[in-house]
Amino acid sequence: MQLQEIKEVIASQREEIEERFEKTKMIEREVDKERLKGFLRSPNVLAILGVRRCGKSTLSLQLLRNQEYGYINFDDERIIDFNVKDFDKMMEAFYELYGKIENVILDEPHNIQGWELFVNRLRRTKKVIITGSNSKMLSGELATHLTGRHIDFTLYPFSFREFLVYNDFEFGEYLTTAKIGLIKNLLKDYFSQGGFPERYILGKEILVSIYFDILEKDIIRRIKIKKRAAFKEMTKYLVSNFSSEITFSKLKNILDIKDQHTIKNWIDGLEQAYLIKMVERFSPKLKESIIAPKKVYCIDTGIIGVVSFRLSENTGRIMENAVAI
Repeated sequence: MQLQEIKEVIASQREEIEERFEKTKMIEREVDKERLKGFLRSPNVLAILGVRRCGKSTLSLQLLRNQEYGYINFDDERIIDFNVKDFDKMMEAFYELYGKIENVILDEPHNIQGWELFVNRLRRTKKVIITGSNSKMLSGELATHLTGRHIDFTLYPFSFREFLVYNDFEFGEYLTTAKIGLIKNLLKDYFSQGGFPERYILGKEILVSIYFDILEKDIIRRIKIKKRAAFKEMTKYLVSNFSSEITFSKLKNILDIKDQHTIKNWIDGLEQAYLIKMVERFSPKLKESIIAPKKVYCIDTGIIGVVSFRLSENTGRIMENAVAI
């Protein structure tokens, strides 16, 4: 890519960020920001990981509030031709646009092959935050080059407390009868809407988009799934059977898949993309824990609602799912 092209994208993305912060309601996430900032004081890389569209970019920007920084989002079709040789041009664009900067945010850099070595070089002179939608993002070369030099932090969609704050609920010193009633109503709304911030602005339709983006961009393309229809059917089955026990062999029979390892690989992909969480049954004997059925939980009750359409029938399981996540 040409320097001017990269500079135009960076400037455009910054305008979009500033407009979003100005026009969109923002809340402070319930995370220890001072602790996260502390990780940047030495030449570490702070990796903020989590499911797609849960607020990773916003948290990164909040951490660097009132500081000079360079930001680029690689999940952007305008820089589809960006490659590892363009990273130096990116830094040149930052300097031309913002002058001397000490902080750099790389949003979804794993879209660029070879990004790990650049980050390893960059963190020696800059404070670096990277975001990613896959838990295995740091399992390759970056982990090798940055042993003891990167800190991972996983961000989730809004918790119920954050949902209350977003809805301007005033906690106060005591909970009156009226407030308890209001909390119960808001809890029903939370179960129905879930915790993705965009859901409150764009409606439930955005959850459908997020769900399919996770499947297509974060799993199918990444692990090169060929039996796409069977994979999507399995995912729908798992999300619809939230807070329930499943076995790989049962899924293999339901989907008519010959190899049980295929099922396991697909589920690993779903977990790595943070769409589901598998929990093993507790047993003091390791073997029993491994072979026993596992419980499946979905990252967000709003996603469950748009996939399974059966939220109202399963209040107990919904509450279990919310607590588990």
